[in-house]
Amino acid sequence: MDPLLTVEDLKVHFPITRGLLKRTVGHVYAVDGVSFTLGKGETLGLVGESGCGKTTTGLAVLRLIEPTAGRIHFAGRDVTALDAASLRLLKRDIQFIFQDPYSSLDPRMTVNQIVAEPLVIHRVYTPAQQRERVAFLLEKVGLTPEQGRRYPHEFSGGQRQRIGIARALALNPDMIIGDEPVSALDVSIQAQIINLLIDLQAEFGLSYIIIAHDLAVVEHICDRIAVMYLGKIVETASYADIYGNPRHPYTQALLSAVPVADPRNQKQRILLSGDVPSPIQPPGGCAFHPRCRHRMPRCSVETPTLKEVGEGHAVACFLHGSPANVSAGI
Repeated sequence: MDPLLTVEDLKVHFPITRGLLKRTVGHVYAVDGVSFTLGKGETLGLVGESGCGKTTTGLAVLRLIEPTAGRIHFAGRDVTALDAASLRLLKRDIQFIFQDPYSSLDPRMTVNQIVAEPLVIHRVYTPAQQRERVAFLLEKVGLTPEQGRRYPHEFSGGQRQRIGIARALALNPDMIIGDEPVSALDVSIQAQIINLLIDLQAEFGLSYIIIAHDLAVVEHICDRIAVMYLGKIVETASYADIYGNPRHPYTQALLSAVPVADPRNQKQRILLSGDVPSPIQPPGGCAFHPRCRHRMPRCSVETPTLKEVGEGHAVACFLHGSPANVSAGI
């Protein structure tokens, strides 16, 4: 079966300008050659440190940020070639859940107006049907129709994120991109929102891209995980392989930082030297080599590509063999 979403060699470079004439003097290489696929009903986690390009990747998939290069195919459509009218229609099928559940909601609108806004913009249903749809969605996310008359400031953080989820579901999309959807919430509320997303996926057949820096969170919802570092995917595999047999030194370091509840079962922490290099001047060769404890001479001059090291498991590292190159997620 063909994947629902295919991203091929996606690049997003932001120009750096100076002077009155706005002369371009450099670029920020936010995303630099990312490829992955997403199947119908599947959940892919994009994980990595802040600044690695995972949020920019999610925004570029929906063309909220214009890609510099690469191809994005969604349900047989070339997203990168769509005109404004076609892109507007595409946004019925792909929705976004933002990180901050407060700033993403208009404080001047009631919850009913917020959830109904996509229906009004896309002219879906009659006013009476829109009200029924809003009441239905509020109940689905754990709120009551009566709460729809209230304003965002009257809700807790977890309730506001439920409102954001209801808004994302309004147009019955096929795919939802969640940008750190639980990072701003208390730990107990995080579990409730993750369970809600899982339940909604099972009921509506949704596909998810979950952007996160917390590997402990994505473990509970993702089928596959793609680990990003400095604008590139360095490892991709099923969640079981990522947690049970991480191959890339960066993935191993990320996993070593995940807290363990049992003090008798503490892991040895892998401490990375130095800071993340600047995306304005990324290092030559492997972007991770300045911080890698296993670096070799070739790492500073050659750029590793994703290579399959097991079924559905690909890694961009010279520590592992040299089978034929593969795209992420294949």
